[in-house]
Amino acid sequence: MRIIASLEKSLSDFSNGFRIASLFEMNHFTRSAKAKIGKLIFLRPILAMILSWPLTLLAQSFPEFTVELGGGYEYNVFNAPPTQLTADSSRFGALRSGAFQYTDLRVDWDNEWENSELKFGLRGQFNYFPGLSEANLMRPGADLSYRYHLDKKSSLYTEVRYRNYQTDRGADPNEVFIIPRAYRTWEGLAGYAIRPAKNTWLQFEVHARNKRFAASSNRQLQYNRLGVRAELKQRFRKKGQPSSYFYATLDLNRRVYQQEDFTLEDLLEEEPLEGEEDENLGERLWRYQQLDLRYKFQKWGDVQLETGLGFLNRSDILQERLGYRQVRAFTKLKYGQGPWKLTWTTSYTYRPYTELAALAGEEELLLHQYLRTSLTGSYSFKEDWLVMLRTSTVKRWRNQSEKASNFLPYFNSVVRVGIQRKF
Repeated sequence: MRIIASLEKSLSDFSNGFRIASLFEMNHFTRSAKAKIGKLIFLRPILAMILSWPLTLLAQSFPEFTVELGGGYEYNVFNAPPTQLTADSSRFGALRSGAFQYTDLRVDWDNEWENSELKFGLRGQFNYFPGLSEANLMRPGADLSYRYHLDKKSSLYTEVRYRNYQTDRGADPNEVFIIPRAYRTWEGLAGYAIRPAKNTWLQFEVHARNKRFAASSNRQLQYNRLGVRAELKQRFRKKGQPSSYFYATLDLNRRVYQQEDFTLEDLLEEEPLEGEEDENLGERLWRYQQLDLRYKFQKWGDVQLETGLGFLNRSDILQERLGYRQVRAFTKLKYGQGPWKLTWTTSYTYRPYTELAALAGEEELLLHQYLRTSLTGSYSFKEDWLVMLRTSTVKRWRNQSEKASNFLPYFNSVVRVGIQRKF
């Protein structure tokens, strides 16, 4: 409370300064200026209340700090395709890999009072490659969420997220647009949650996102996304056995691209449509329809298993060029006993494009397949001290890869080992 009292005293001194300044009359201030100062003095109690509110809440709880330091190695940092596929192409660099040092920082704070829950988080990650400076990256971010419980079975909630991905890794020549990898995003959502039955939960929300890519020498690209989402959660219980859960999530959204000084000549397309060269990418409108089904259950004592299927359809409304239909299957395995914890995830994605040809002049359509795996393990050797191990891999295939020059296959892998401390 001394912080709040000091804040109010500072505001009082600030407003007294305005009163003293007004004695100089017209030599220093006009009548309109004095009127504005008077309004500021009148607003002093309101400003004090607004500024002291977060401090009051912070005084009622303590944030949790997490620091992790370590090192790792990344194979194929820039997602270069196999060298035998790029002999005639100069835009793909050589396959480059390197060791790095990393620092992860997190601050998590939450508070509950009456029917409200407020959570706030700050995070930052920095990867430093001593022998590959263009691969360095920094990821600051922040999260703020609020939930108000209407009663024991329903609530309203909202959340805002900010991410800033800073790196000099440049554009990925394997993707649809030749744009920098660096970007910043703002995301927001608002929703309603209810438990209509004892073991059933429902959520309905509206979400929005703005993603703005880093400016390059001749263009600036961003997109805005707006959508709605609904989720069903069903619990199944048997006497003497752990509960299992079924999830079904439906997401409908649209994404609109906008840019400055950006043309379709920068698009990596195998077969440009006639008359398309001078069109503007800002006219691109993509619509997504996504359905995810998941089932989670506990098995074999300390082992938890989750598996699911995801279906995604992307429609290229204006250009009818880059739409696709996608099926994704995944499995997640969790194990925890004593100081040991282990999480393993693997997923397979099958993505056939609906209009884009695999090769110019041929009828066969482009097909991408992805295999992704990740492993996270931790061992607590002391209270609030952990040894962390993280690995991840991404493997992409495409049809007609021997003859293609775009959307090529690649393999990327990352390993990190570090020490984490919570306090």
